[in-house]
Amino acid sequence: MRDDAPTVSPARAAERRIGRGLLELLPALPAFVFAPAFLRWHMCWGATNAEVVTPMAGDDIVADSTFTATHAVTIGASPERVRPWIVQMGYRRAGFSTFDLVDNAGHPSADEVLDDWQTFAVGDWAFPMNGLFASSSP
Repeated sequence: MRDDAPTVSPARAAERRIGRGLLELLPALPAFVFAPAFLRWHMCWGATNAEVVTPMAGDDIVADSTFTATHAVTIGASPERVRPWIVQMGYRRAGFSTFDLVDNAGHPSADEVLDDWQTFAVGDWAFPMNGLFASSSP
């Protein structure tokens, strides 16, 4: 950085992150507004019919749930290449690779595998911005 370059206060930097995050969200607003019309489709987004009807781990814990969703994505890579990305996910970790303002308090999600976030074991906590969940398997 140049010696004569103006410094940006932490508050101003946070304002800029929030502003950029709001701009990222604008194109997605119609999806949120019209979401109720697409609810049935969204509850099984990306999943095949077989995946939707197949019992999942934990179904026996809450046998009569009031909410069920099965989302899926097909990734053209081996589990060994995907796992590092999954392990580093989380608020105050490497983010969620989604709308950073919503899921990561405006901090940018990682766009590469980060060695600092490759340790995650049974019992460790991952913090999404809107709640907490514990890992049940590495």
